[in-house]
Amino acid sequence: MKALRHFVVPPAAKAQKNIFGVLLARTLGDFCRELWYCASVKELVPDARLDIYYRPDRPYKDDIVTLCPQINQAWPSMNALPVNLFDPAFDPPVRGPEEWYGDGRPSPDMLILPSMCSYSHLNALPKTARFRMPDQDQHDAALKALLGEGWYIVLHYRDSAYTFRTETTSSYRNFDPEQVPSVIDHIIKAGGQVVRIGHPEMIELQPKAGFLDLKDAGLLTQCHAISRARVFFEASSSGPVIFAQAFGVPSARCNATELSNLGNGLARIIH
Repeated sequence: MKALRHFVVPPAAKAQKNIFGVLLARTLGDFCRELWYCASVKELVPDARLDIYYRPDRPYKDDIVTLCPQINQAWPSMNALPVNLFDPAFDPPVRGPEEWYGDGRPSPDMLILPSMCSYSHLNALPKTARFRMPDQDQHDAALKALLGEGWYIVLHYRDSAYTFRTETTSSYRNFDPEQVPSVIDHIIKAGGQVVRIGHPEMIELQPKAGFLDLKDAGLLTQCHAISRARVFFEASSSGPVIFAQAFGVPSARCNATELSNLGNGLARIIH
């Protein structure tokens, strides 16, 4: 009896899942939330690729994107993103740049829109992604030169002088700067240091030992300080707290006027 012929069928190549995130938020906190949600979804999908589109209409967006290693490619543009770019047919009537047609971008398996990136949806995920600092060692050395040894908290609060804030309906979220020195003194008395972050227009505070003001520093310097802090202390609700949540740093939130995003970061740390 002749031996049966046989051959080995090679395993099928793993199908890459393409995810495309459309980030349309303008404010810092909302932009971070959309980015964090897209990154978290990417980590939950095996063999996934993540591309994002955003408008670089605020000076901090490009830096924030560098904190997200889950991104495979970003497509920043001040121009609108035509929905026709997702037309997979041959010879589409609206055609993008040639590099758009690689890696299956016109036919994503998942299109993430801003309405999908809510805090409630983030809370529903079994786990969330982590932001990571680029050039970590370089930032560590620079921070140690400023602070020395010991622990510190990062302090942030919202005030009325922010350049990009044009609305007046949420002025109740601003924090009275006259209350800030007592917070700083309390932490210093407890043996810690205080690092304030924010924007250059924030009201100046009296220099003192144990207090480092980074309001004039770049965003990445401030983010690194958050990533190494013992606690992020938010004296009034504002966007930067999401950096603490995405870095896995505990946050103490005071004077919160919105309950939708309370506890997300803390829940991830506990678990």
